[in-house]
Amino acid sequence: MRIDFTLSIAFFAINFTNTQFYSTAHTGYTSGCAEQKLGEIINLSTTSNSYGSYEEGFNVELRRCYFFNDTFGIDLGFSHLHGADQTVTSVNLPDTEADVLARACACGFSPAVV
Repeated sequence: MRIDFTLSIAFFAINFTNTQFYSTAHTGYTSGCAEQKLGEIINLSTTSNSYGSYEEGFNVELRRCYFFNDTFGIDLGFSHLHGADQTVTSVNLPDTEADVLARACACGFSPAVV
């Protein structure tokens, strides 16, 4: 029993001395670049188009990598986009006022063998 325990400790110690961990975190704000027609803005006198981009918003990414030896490892990444509010349709008439907003929310997972 004592030899098995000693061998298992030696096995993990040898493997963990040749390993490497790293973690990264990225955050930022993405501006809308490819604007498209989302809807209409309707007033009593005019009607105009509403343009916007769903990829605009705050994003964050977390990555974790574990190397088993000098040349082989696994990299896992998790990302999230919290999009900005986009006005899809806005109606401003004397008896009616309504705004329809849309927001993109995206989550991603990116595993990789490196």
